[in-house]
Amino acid sequence: SGESVNLTAEVITTKPVLHSEVIEFENKKIGYIVYVDFLSGKYGMFIPQLDAALLSMQEAGIDELILDLRYNPGGEVGMASYLASSIAPASIAVTTNVLVKYIFNDIVTGVYSSEYGPNSPALNLYFRNTNVNLNLNRLYVLTSSGTASASELVITGLDPYMDVVTVGDTTYGKYTGAWVFPDTETPARHSYAIVPIVLKYANSEGVTEFKNGLYPDYPMEDKLLGAAPLGSFQDPLLAKTLELITGVNPAPPSKKSLEIRDYSVIPNHDIIRLKSIDPNAHSFKEFSFYQQY
Repeated sequence: SGESVNLTAEVITTKPVLHSEVIEFENKKIGYIVYVDFLSGKYGMFIPQLDAALLSMQEAGIDELILDLRYNPGGEVGMASYLASSIAPASIAVTTNVLVKYIFNDIVTGVYSSEYGPNSPALNLYFRNTNVNLNLNRLYVLTSSGTASASELVITGLDPYMDVVTVGDTTYGKYTGAWVFPDTETPARHSYAIVPIVLKYANSEGVTEFKNGLYPDYPMEDKLLGAAPLGSFQDPLLAKTLELITGVNPAPPSKKSLEIRDYSVIPNHDIIRLKSIDPNAHSFKEFSFYQQY
């Protein structure tokens, strides 16, 4: 437009609990929480937010929990342990049970084992004491290709101890951890840090190296274009999970099909282009098909 606009940069942080509620459907009370970052915040400022969401579900007496990790790329392993400990059976969520094991190279593993012992926190991530424990025996997790790292740690770490049911897309496939080496000089001479991958994690049964991600129990595509609001029954993944829990789909798919409005043949090309309208989404779409001979 030729106009200039002055912008002011600002650093913002999204609170990890993006959405939480108790869904009452078919005589079931189902907790639903969208968790987007394993982040404790400065001085643990984000932990009370997670506690409050879980406490409201505990007080409501939920029968099941749906943990939405579709948009969670990971974060702090300490918060992964905290969330897992808040969900798992109370008999499991004690500090003597291993959530995942850290696997370094032989040199680092040998040093840690000799100095601290093979059961030390340097080589193991344990369940931990939390302010709230839902004491569940089953967990439903919504996944996508962006579900990674600490999110996958929660899924694999809890799997040996409770029934973890995944709905969605295959996860990212990141089972590794890193160390951060910043410039600690005063004043610092560099504005960057070196972050090498130094370990991989395995759950208590040794499951690791899922390079191709974790394949879901119930594969479904998360359609972001035209996505429903969080918690809406029109969200296909949420609707499918509610169906798994209750036997009833709150938003059965429409049987209407695409209506062809127009078509054309591109000259000198073996392609037919169709224009159509989707009666469910109220939007026009265009498709191209190769002609069959």
